[in-house]
Amino acid sequence: MNTCRLYFILLLSVLPAVITAGCSSEQSHHEAESRREHSASERDLKSNAALEDKMDALYRDYRKLQRYAFNENLFSKQESQDDVTRLLDRMLRHTPDASQYSKDKIGFQTSLEIFKDNIRDVSQRLREGNSDYAYWQLGSVFNQCVSCHMMYGDKQVEAKRIAPASQGMNALDRARYYIAAHSFKKAEQELEDLIQGESDSSLVYSAYQQLLVIVTRLYSAEEAAAKLESLNLATTFDAVQQSALQDWIAYLRSQSTTSLEGLAAVRQHMKEAESLGEEQELHKETVAYMMSVWALHEMLQQWDFIGQPRSEALLLLGTAYKNLPFYFDQSLAEQFLEQCIRDYPGTSEARKAYTLLEESIVLRFTGSAGVTLPADVRKRLNLLAARARQS
Repeated sequence: MNTCRLYFILLLSVLPAVITAGCSSEQSHHEAESRREHSASERDLKSNAALEDKMDALYRDYRKLQRYAFNENLFSKQESQDDVTRLLDRMLRHTPDASQYSKDKIGFQTSLEIFKDNIRDVSQRLREGNSDYAYWQLGSVFNQCVSCHMMYGDKQVEAKRIAPASQGMNALDRARYYIAAHSFKKAEQELEDLIQGESDSSLVYSAYQQLLVIVTRLYSAEEAAAKLESLNLATTFDAVQQSALQDWIAYLRSQSTTSLEGLAAVRQHMKEAESLGEEQELHKETVAYMMSVWALHEMLQQWDFIGQPRSEALLLLGTAYKNLPFYFDQSLAEQFLEQCIRDYPGTSEARKAYTLLEESIVLRFTGSAGVTLPADVRKRLNLLAARARQS
């Protein structure tokens, strides 16, 4: 469809010459263009339908897996681990080849590849007998679902045919399950109910953190502030938690007239977020980066957002995610920084992206004994460094 639209623009630019050549030539051009657009539309519909079928199959398997993901005692039993292994193997077969679908969804292919890698890792660790690590890694699979659906789902469309969350899950896990299932309204309701009925302040604060992600994704800054402010607490926050909540609301209120349409506006907003961090206004910094993330995703899904603006948007998006480690899966920052390097090699954006990516990866493999980079990770960094610096 994108190619057809670009062709149509070119067609309009030479229309006077076509008219002078005669009506029949003009008519044939329009007929050809109409056929191309119709054909592209049919291909898009078939592709999207096929992807939806495969993701539905994947969701059904995940639904069966979730009772193990949130119950460590159940997961520890051998018969449970055998069932988990069977489900993981089937999920690998059902996971679609994203390269065939949704190429306009920036990073979607990479997200599915990370998802498959995590599933393989859980399965392999179970076969090796390392059940503790496998259980931990299973949680990262869930986090990947949550992060991906917050990024790519249409924020105005609620998923259909979603099965209820499993019995035994607490309200926070139920909310995260509904986010992963692209049912934001149900997730929002679960979090609001927890906040208004829970006496454990640490759980309530975690619920507020999850709710912050949802309201900044779905609503305007003013509406998001009102949502957070309207909830009646069943518990008392400590001074740090109360300060965070007040800062979130205050910053959202201050942004009620801010427009993040256009890359220049987001670039400026990111600079303000950085300055907030330097001034130790860390809670306000969080909201600023979160608002930037959603604005950048909206831009990157536009079919005509190409070239240098797109490379800069990928760099900014990776930077924003790198500054939100407690809200999103850590792989997201690296994912978009790497995509900037691979899609726009040799550019200044690619070189900046590599610097941030290397910093993130080295930090991940730094322990008390220093930096220990696995051979495959070092090889990946070397390849990306060469691509970022190529002339």
